[in-house]
Amino acid sequence: MWENKKDYPVIGVQKELKTQTVTPFSFKNNDITYGVLGGQKLYLLSHDSTGPKGMIDLRNSLYGINQDSFVGGAGNSGTENSIFEKTYPTVRGDELMKLLMKMFDYVIGHVHPISTMPPVPVSSGNGQTTSEILGILADSQNSILNQNIRIN
Repeated sequence: MWENKKDYPVIGVQKELKTQTVTPFSFKNNDITYGVLGGQKLYLLSHDSTGPKGMIDLRNSLYGINQDSFVGGAGNSGTENSIFEKTYPTVRGDELMKLLMKMFDYVIGHVHPISTMPPVPVSSGNGQTTSEILGILADSQNSILNQNIRIN
């Protein structure tokens, strides 16, 4: 539970019960739903998932997970038992597809000067270069992977 005192959030049980009735002023009947969660770092965790990095125990965490569970204890950010270390960054699908298309363009247009030599760095026909692909791969930790939205 959260309470706001002088523009500062206070965590814990609220002292006063506050209710508010909200009446929507416009409504569109579409067959679609949205779920929105915002924050600087987002963790999408399943207590029934055991990935290659191990299970994340969410028992007894109804009102929240303490910070030490995320960072592994004071001053020990990134320890093997932290939620960060047991989760994976999410993939930006559009960016991954761009990389895969460039790789495929290179593969279908590449030529070898001699069969035993590596291919020429610029593919014939579409002009795709290995240096462009390597540049995208070098930045993939930032462009393809989103380190701030993590899953287990």
